[in-house]
Amino acid sequence: MFSIVFRPEGDPRHALPVTLAVATAISVTLTKCLDVDVLVKWPNDVVTRAGKIAGILAESASSGGRLTHAVVGVGVNVNTNEQDFAADLQGHAASCRTLSGVEWDRADLLADLLGTIEAYYDRFKRDGFGPLASAYEARLLQSGKRVAFERDGLRVSGRVSGVARDGALLVRLDDDREASLYSELVEVID
Repeated sequence: MFSIVFRPEGDPRHALPVTLAVATAISVTLTKCLDVDVLVKWPNDVVTRAGKIAGILAESASSGGRLTHAVVGVGVNVNTNEQDFAADLQGHAASCRTLSGVEWDRADLLADLLGTIEAYYDRFKRDGFGPLASAYEARLLQSGKRVAFERDGLRVSGRVSGVARDGALLVRLDDDREASLYSELVEVID
């Protein structure tokens, strides 16, 4: 649907929390517009009970150890009909239209999304991700769930305990240590 270039100053690790702030803003906006629960699946999927409705891809660049910019691309299924999804996505994807039964004005939805994203990004620039972490966690699909992921070639499992101030997914491992995940593929196992 759109891409935005952000220029957060500082550490290259700020790219992840910018992505999470955008995911939170999209979730908040779609919840308001659709009047259904719209959650985030760490780190960059936006989902409903009916399936994935939006996704985010971020690319960032740094120079001299400083983040220069992050490009965040956002795809939202707006007016797709159920039968228009690929066969393997039917039952796993949703759109504004399939959830509401009406056709959406893409420009109006875009304006709503951009307004909320701007407010969340302004807050991120002013206060960091810490204050936004609780808003993200409140919408986190994996919250409290058992998950598995690979680390150093081994399959590791534990329970999601939250999101850190730097955007890492926090998992309490089965041996009671806590792991911080930044880019691992996380699978819900219960």
